[in-house]
Amino acid sequence: MNMDISNSTVLISGLGFFIFLAIFWYLLKKNAESKLSSRIKRFSQFTLCLLIILLVILIFKNHSSEFIEMNT
Repeated sequence: MNMDISNSTVLISGLGFFIFLAIFWYLLKKNAESKLSSRIKRFSQFTLCLLIILLVILIFKNHSSEFIEMNT
């Protein structure tokens, strides 16, 4: 089994996760500084947090399916 670092889905997904996390952090910061109503701010913060959770679930699902495929 030859592991090439450019084909490592863990590294690629991890990098993508941190990029999306930086985008989410930026959006949360802009949301906190906005002059929207507190109800809309809470809703958008909740939505962004759900997107982060969904992203984590998708990354783990991808890794587990690749792990199963490699080891069967």
